[in-house]
Amino acid sequence: MTSRFVCSILIASTAAWVVYAEGFHLFAIWNLLPLILATAAIWQRPHARRPRRSTLTFAAVTTILIALTHAAWVFDWRRTATGSSTAALFFIFIPALSVSFGAIGWVPVRAAEWLFDQRSKRRIREILNAGKVPCGRCKYPLLPNQDRCPECGTARPANLEVQWRAFIESGGSPPSATPLPHPKLGVDL
Repeated sequence: MTSRFVCSILIASTAAWVVYAEGFHLFAIWNLLPLILATAAIWQRPHARRPRRSTLTFAAVTTILIALTHAAWVFDWRRTATGSSTAALFFIFIPALSVSFGAIGWVPVRAAEWLFDQRSKRRIREILNAGKVPCGRCKYPLLPNQDRCPECGTARPANLEVQWRAFIESGGSPPSATPLPHPKLGVDL
């Protein structure tokens, strides 16, 4: 949850930077649209523990491009503001360019996430088919007669196998076990 708030604060500060650079009018709202899209993407799945890395990549690329182009205008880097009478036309296209570059950054990261998810699900499916159940905390393969995980000491919920099978079929979030004190150490691991 904290990564959502940190990203939202950074996007809001970039939005304040845009309003500072342009003033608040209809054209500034056009330049704020990519930031609104980035915020909506981050908060798209509020039930998940954190946003996907691909979503964070999209938001970061979009926000950085908007911030840098407005910084170039304010500080007149390479005569951005004073070099030409048509220099301000760049701000017509920068929202579309920033969203495009954000999408270009999103595609390979999302593909890597998908491949990793498929690999994880295949490993869990192999563990389940072998008559074992992955621990909800550390994913150690538990035998049917084990009440606790030998690696982390987490107690095994009664319906853990059902939760894992539902995760493989639906693609939701994996089950997580609540850590209990280790029977020998007496501390949470």
